[in-house]
Amino acid sequence: MLEIGADDLRFTWEDAASLFKELKTPGLSAKDVVTLNERTEGWVVGLKMAAFSLRNQKDVPGFLASFTGSHRYVMDYLMEEVLRQQTKEVKEFLLQTSVLNRLTAPLCNAVTGRKDGNEMLLLLERAHLFIVLLDESRQWHRYEHLFTDLLRHQLDVAFGVEKVAELHRRASQWYEEHDFPDDAINHAVEAKDWERTIKIIKEQYTKKLHNGEFITLFNWLQKIPEDVIHHDLDLCKTYGMVLLMVGQFDKAISVANYLEQTVERDNITMQGEIDFLRSHIAFY
Repeated sequence: MLEIGADDLRFTWEDAASLFKELKTPGLSAKDVVTLNERTEGWVVGLKMAAFSLRNQKDVPGFLASFTGSHRYVMDYLMEEVLRQQTKEVKEFLLQTSVLNRLTAPLCNAVTGRKDGNEMLLLLERAHLFIVLLDESRQWHRYEHLFTDLLRHQLDVAFGVEKVAELHRRASQWYEEHDFPDDAINHAVEAKDWERTIKIIKEQYTKKLHNGEFITLFNWLQKIPEDVIHHDLDLCKTYGMVLLMVGQFDKAISVANYLEQTVERDNITMQGEIDFLRSHIAFY
């Protein structure tokens, strides 16, 4: 028996070029075809939706930059042909778990508050419902990118800002408990839960510092608004040192200046930290 799965049915860029030629799609370069094929992950219906849309487009580069699951043709198709045909339980699962870039049953359960994550993922996989397997053990999945865009758009409409933020907080907590600090921080940032974001960064700081992972620390801290960092003097001092380590000397000087203007003169410990930062800036 020859088994043909979803990956076998995905179009290559050559297949996509042939399709666009057959549909008489105007104004596409080879690079444009590659971009659309990557954006749709070789999904034929997505490519056709793009072709239909391009017929009325004068700004092809602008269209390519904005072509996502929220584009009206893709959304209309998916809404009619996919989401509205699902049961309430499946639809809620799809929407709630769309905040995740990767899916595994325990994580899905933590985010949704349900206990059927494994059964739901198996159901979606068997139904070929725009889900991609990420490992041979069938533990990790993700939704196809265009489908994720659609689901997240619908999630925002159906749930609102606060409920979506709560889903991100649950994801952040699960990732933190299972030692995935990057994912934990990313979801805390999405929830705009700065207290949680700062807590995880502080817990990871010494370990990352000893491992020389300065860029990781820098990228984490860049996600926090400057006024939030300024509100926490210890974090502000840490930010200054990290800026120094990644060669952002002007910004490190600005942090040192801010600390000098803010910290009380009788705070000997913090004054010593500022001098320490200043000496390293001078050295480098």
